[in-house]
Amino acid sequence: MELKLETLHKFEEKYNNNPNNKLIENAVIKNGIKNTCLNHEVLIKHDFVFDIETTLGDITSQNQSGRCWIFASLNMARVDAMKNLNVKSFEFSQNYFAFYDKLEKANTFLNLVIENIDKDNTDRLMYHLISKSSATDGGYWEWFAALLRKYGAVPKSIMPETFLSGNTNEMNEQIDLHLKQAFNTLKEMHKVGKSLQAMHQYREEVLFEVYDIVSKCLGRPPKVFTYEYKDKDDKYQKIQNITPKEFFDKFVGNDFDNKVDLIHDPRGIYPYGTKYILKYQDSIYQNSEVAMINASLETIKKAVILSLKDNVPVWFGCDVDPFKDNKSGIFDPELYLYDELFTPVHNLDKSARIDLFNSSLNHAMAFVGVKTNEGKPIAWKVENSWGDKSGNKGIYSMSDSWFDEYNFSVIVDKKYVDEALLKDTNEKVYLELWEPLA
Repeated sequence: MELKLETLHKFEEKYNNNPNNKLIENAVIKNGIKNTCLNHEVLIKHDFVFDIETTLGDITSQNQSGRCWIFASLNMARVDAMKNLNVKSFEFSQNYFAFYDKLEKANTFLNLVIENIDKDNTDRLMYHLISKSSATDGGYWEWFAALLRKYGAVPKSIMPETFLSGNTNEMNEQIDLHLKQAFNTLKEMHKVGKSLQAMHQYREEVLFEVYDIVSKCLGRPPKVFTYEYKDKDDKYQKIQNITPKEFFDKFVGNDFDNKVDLIHDPRGIYPYGTKYILKYQDSIYQNSEVAMINASLETIKKAVILSLKDNVPVWFGCDVDPFKDNKSGIFDPELYLYDELFTPVHNLDKSARIDLFNSSLNHAMAFVGVKTNEGKPIAWKVENSWGDKSGNKGIYSMSDSWFDEYNFSVIVDKKYVDEALLKDTNEKVYLELWEPLA
């Protein structure tokens, strides 16, 4: 049915009958929604004092890029490097990982196209491949671990940031353009009966095009390097002729195969212990499977706290947008009094938001502390990668209730998790690209 003018007149009368509406209207017009309904009592409640904390390095910045998952992973890994190098702070090169990530993603994209070349472009998978950017920055912890195993890591000074590493749009547009052209060419090759071998030969030609782009935008990663630095005792140190893999193994040596990805899915579709495997979600082709085990909030929080007590930061993925204030550095579902400003929204709990694609895992950070009361978490100390001008000098305070509502995934050592949850015999489900939580 159409929206009638008479109905609009009724709306106007109803609006004007509330004397507070004009006052609120003026406040929102001048200050915006969030500034108008900011709950100052919540600001005071977050004192940024935590009784359990891990070692912390200098705050990092991903700038205008979507590399949060790389930053969070390296911030987690650098604690051991700081100890073993005897330095107050240390930063791995995020640019080094981004270089290889772009190439690996391009290779996965091309392989998926070739594998499904006989499908029409309206097929759901093919439509997803061509309708989305093939050169996005985002990723998962599993991708980081796979890249690390294959390529190792280097200090930031060995492969520093470039203009385009922190402002990736122009580079991504070029990569996507070349890959979409390749998609079209592969389709044409299939139509005229070109062999699979010919398609893969063309795939390598396209990968060189991507290599050419990322080399000119990000610089080229070293195969062997020498690292010079001053330790925290102000003593000169020099590490000569070391490979990226040797460097990471020597100064971190963290066994990432012992890590597990726990996810909280409250919808009740699958029981706790079910392993969610994301189909087609690879950075390194067929070698970076994203697999998450469904777990209760209680299980997840227990594992995180045990990790923090052992001075091990925890990578986590969340829906970063709701109830966040970047100026104060607070995540809290009571931070904004939206229901006092507008008609209250009901019946949109975490389960409903997931099913409606209203809430998803869209940002990665690291837990580096927690405030507890009688062993129960009250607030969580979060290390972000948006620079030291964001939050409380780069640190955020997350209420435990925000954790419940908007946190999804954490990476912890298996030793902090009940063995029953980790059994290989537990149910496995494969999530399509277009499903919630995929």
